[in-house]
Amino acid sequence: MKSSAVTPTTTYWQPVLAMALMQGAIILCWIVYRLYIPDLLGQFGFPKSSAVIILAIEGFFGGLD
Repeated sequence: MKSSAVTPTTTYWQPVLAMALMQGAIILCWIVYRLYIPDLLGQFGFPKSSAVIILAIEGFFGGLD
């Protein structure tokens, strides 16, 4: 009868940390984008209330990928 020894697995924390930081940066960019888009549209002559419609349309088309 063979004894099955459990070998500990090694976690490579540097890639895990790098991926977490990259995800945080992407989320932060989306938050800033969603906060800034009404001002940006206002500079081009669009009403700031149109930002809600544009973000809704953008979210719909983003889900079609």
